[in-house]
Amino acid sequence: MPLSQKLSISALFCLGWVIIAVAIIRVKELGSTVTRNSAPSTSWLALWGTVEASIAVIIGCCPGIYRIAKKKYETYKASGYNQYGGPGKYNVNSHG
Repeated sequence: MPLSQKLSISALFCLGWVIIAVAIIRVKELGSTVTRNSAPSTSWLALWGTVEASIAVIIGCCPGIYRIAKKKYETYKASGYNQYGGPGKYNVNSHG
């Protein structure tokens, strides 16, 4: 497996660890407020719930986004356009 794929998969797993950490923080906050007989801050819980859900959606969409981006890149590469927007390997607008 190429290094770039290994790094991509590792990044996805790291984001998964972030979700786990956020979930642990939320559970710990809930547990500490229950022992104090007070209600947890709803805005705090909503913030971390949103962060957790957003990261989970991003992780879930990554394989599909990768396929789309790879297909677009291969189409662009196969079209033969160079970095200057012209066809071919070299810049056709160069003087000399």
